[in-house]
Amino acid sequence: HLLKPGSILLYNNTKVIPARLHLYRPTGARIELLCLNPAAQHLGWDEALNQTRSSNWVCMAGNARRWRDEALTLETGELRLTARKVSPENEQLTVQFEWEPAELNFSDVLERAGKMPIPPYLKREAETIDQQRYQTHYAQNAGSVAAPTAGLHFTPELWSQLDTAGIVRMELTLHVGAGTFRPVTAANMGGHNMHSEELQVNKDLLQQLVEHLQKPNRDQLPIICVGTTTLRSLESLYWIGAMLQENDDCLPSPKAFSPYDSEIQRGDSLPEPVEALSRIIRWLNSRNRLSEKAHTALMIAPGYRFRLADQLITNFHQPGSTLLLLVAAVVGDRWRELYQHALQHEYRFLSYGDSSLLHIHPDYKWKRA
Repeated sequence: HLLKPGSILLYNNTKVIPARLHLYRPTGARIELLCLNPAAQHLGWDEALNQTRSSNWVCMAGNARRWRDEALTLETGELRLTARKVSPENEQLTVQFEWEPAELNFSDVLERAGKMPIPPYLKREAETIDQQRYQTHYAQNAGSVAAPTAGLHFTPELWSQLDTAGIVRMELTLHVGAGTFRPVTAANMGGHNMHSEELQVNKDLLQQLVEHLQKPNRDQLPIICVGTTTLRSLESLYWIGAMLQENDDCLPSPKAFSPYDSEIQRGDSLPEPVEALSRIIRWLNSRNRLSEKAHTALMIAPGYRFRLADQLITNFHQPGSTLLLLVAAVVGDRWRELYQHALQHEYRFLSYGDSSLLHIHPDYKWKRA
């Protein structure tokens, strides 16, 4: 009832993988590994999950100090899985997984041995029901280690109602990393090490967005992002196009502070949103590609000017998070009022919590001077 016919509802169709593994030292001590992303940067998620016999992954390790140099093992059914350290131990480490039967791919291994990576603040082991609850009903492309939780509110019945109401649904894929929820511990946001995530850049979506942006009544037809990951992806598409050069071999990767640096250094040379997206379309056409992977570490915080997004559907986030910075960028200082309302009315926070529909303040949208 809140969305206008002809509006775009854009959502992230990534699928959470059972990326948490419990393996054992020869002593019987359990070591927990969370697979974050493929270790080889040239490998996309699809390729890495389809590897057979062995695969290298960047992982976070629980009880890491108890893991020396010995191999960890896990046996379940006919599967025998072995894990060995490849890189020196730090906050994240590279782990080589090997398994038998060798014809299984790594996705099969995770399905048989892994657990859903539910948030640690739930303070419990993943349960069978989490395989359903911690997954959007429209999840399609495997590769996330955290759910795009704003999408958990949508059901097939609500999807049908949106279709009947004339809401246009569009989808993209950003594989959500654990860094999405990493707290900001630096004294200011400039000291935060923003994570990078894999984004699929799809020509069909770009063309649909360009067509929508060129409608005469575009101002009355907002683009509504389901979740912070969708909003960051959409805005990243603008910056990929803005940074793209015709002869680039690959798509550029927006850094955390690319928008803020670029606005100062480039001023009026920044392209209009339609031109930025059109640059990517021309780049894909010149290489006969329908899609291409990219990476983004874009941080959206107060001071950001939104190029494409108009509204955001999002849950209520914890203090000291980049997600709360993003909310403050959307609504300004009103975020305090909104969160006070949520606290007074005992709204539920975080991944399995309540949601909100936020309108981006007109002052925080980009306009050519």
